[in-house]
Amino acid sequence: MTRRAIRWLAVIAATTCIVLSRPAAAQDVAVDLELVLAVDVSGSMDTQERLLQRDGYVQAFLHPEVIAAIRAGINGRIAVAYVEWAGPRSQNMVMPWRLIDGQEAAAAVSAELALAESPRIRGTSISGALAFSSALFDGNGFASGRKAIDVSGDGPNNMGPPVVPMRDTVVARGITINGLPLTLRPGGSFGLPRGCSPSTMRTA
Repeated sequence: MTRRAIRWLAVIAATTCIVLSRPAAAQDVAVDLELVLAVDVSGSMDTQERLLQRDGYVQAFLHPEVIAAIRAGINGRIAVAYVEWAGPRSQNMVMPWRLIDGQEAAAAVSAELALAESPRIRGTSISGALAFSSALFDGNGFASGRKAIDVSGDGPNNMGPPVVPMRDTVVARGITINGLPLTLRPGGSFGLPRGCSPSTMRTA
């Protein structure tokens, strides 16, 4: 997970180099990417999986490739928020929006995530996570030509509305959804609902 998170963040940040940011409002900070990291902490996630997810991002924000990709963008900075989720109304805003414009800011984000508490919450609602995460872009103080939600987890949507209609609603807003399946146990599967797979969740 650590290597995957590093590669994933680097690729996402690097692709912003070819996307022109829309004109920012006076109060908004222009960035190359607005990114919500939406992390599953439901009952199906054991201690090892939860630690692996969090530590993957903690380490990723310290990696030179990720920082270099961020700095290579048109504006040389991105905005990141970190959410942990479970049931339909169970979302925890672990880290509000933070600006990353270099090594120092990235290290501060890494340290903040490493120290944040992570309660275990029941239920698994990917649709709820998408609804909550997509709302975070509204009035967040940043402006960009690229918005993305990275959803990681290990189980199917078993509570709340179906995933596919919610996915379509979010994508219609111009938000990219990246599905990051996490399976540590042999023979495990992400168990996404019918018609929804990692490939369908990732919509440019």
